[in-house]
This record gives sequence, C-alpha cells and structure tokens, in this order.
Amino acid sequence: MGWTWTHKEPKESVFDFFSSRWNNEEKREDGSVILRKVIDCAVVRLKTAYMAYEIISPNRREVVACVCLLGYSKDYYNFGFKEMDENMGPFNYDCPERILNLLTPTSNELANKWRDQCREMLERKKNAPKLHVGDVLEFAEPVRFTNGSVTRHLAVTVLRPLRFKIAQPIKNGGFETSCGRFRLSRQSLESGCFTVVGRVKEA
Repeated sequence: MGWTWTHKEPKESVFDFFSSRWNNEEKREDGSVILRKVIDCAVVRLKTAYMAYEIISPNRREVVACVCLLGYSKDYYNFGFKEMDENMGPFNYDCPERILNLLTPTSNELANKWRDQCREMLERKKNAPKLHVGDVLEFAEPVRFTNGSVTRHLAVTVLRPLRFKIAQPIKNGGFETSCGRFRLSRQSLESGCFTVVGRVKEA
C-alpha cells in the first residue's frame, strides 16, 4: 500500500491514533463475532510504529505484527503512514522485544523470517560494545562520508548526539584525531561491523 496522509491532534498518541481506526467488531451472518484490537504499540526513532494486533474469532486468537512507516508535515494533513503486516516481509527489523513477545505462533514463512531477523537485530544490540568518548572504532569496511572522506577508524567525540572524528594510526601504535566532525546513525553501528581498537586522550 502507498502512503496515507491525514490529520492527527498534537496530543493524540500513535497508539490512540491507530486504535481509533483499527479496533473493530465484525458481526457475521452466522451470528459469530470477530474482534480486532491494537494491544500494544512501540514507536522507534519517530519513524516506525510496531504494533501487536489481536484478532479474536470464535475458535481462534492470534496476535500479528503490523509495521507502519511514519511521516510528519506542518500543514493540516500533518501525519502520514504506510502500513504493512508481517506477512508481507517488511524490511524494518528494529521491532522492540516487548512487541515480538506478544505475537502468537504463525506458519507464514515471510512473517517467521521477519521475526527471526528482528530477534537477530536485538541480539546484536545486546552484544554491541558500549561506547565511550575517546573510543577508537575500527570498521570492517571503509566508511565513506558525503564530503569525500574515507576511513576505517573513527574516534567517538560526543555520545548524544553521536559524533566522531577521523582517527589516524601513529607510529607508537596509538591514534590521533584529525580536524572535522562526522556523524553516523546509531542504527548503522548495530550490525557488528566494527570493533573498539583503542582510545585517544582528546577526542
């Protein structure tokens, strides 16, 4: 599906927004009722909403994952979203553990693959080194920046927001930093593509 743009009140949470639209009760001709409800929602970096969506029919209860990309605007139609369910195999894998733990087992191959990749990302986050100012990171592949700089070594200068300087190896086995300041998203550092190989005194 494409993007949908609509109006959301400033104080309305993302959870309440989708609950008001997706929670429903379907009455069938045989008298049975199917209930659908958002039971939890987690917004990651303001860009992606992960929801546990409960579907209750007379003989079955299932909880599936829904993924919504989020967009924002300053005009009246100030909130946009692009919805996908896990059966479509979304390419967004930073779903929080609490959402994954609510999901019921599924036989859908794409959904199971998506869940596995989300779990793998969670595991990488847990095992990722905790960064400190002055740490020198060595990347498995060269890091390229928009100004043309290319390096495999970056020194952490600020933690929030995360900032770096290029680190140059020196003869005594240590590192020194060069001028300039660069940034990488924390998401790009969660893949296990770097190791901490040293420290610099003044980052």
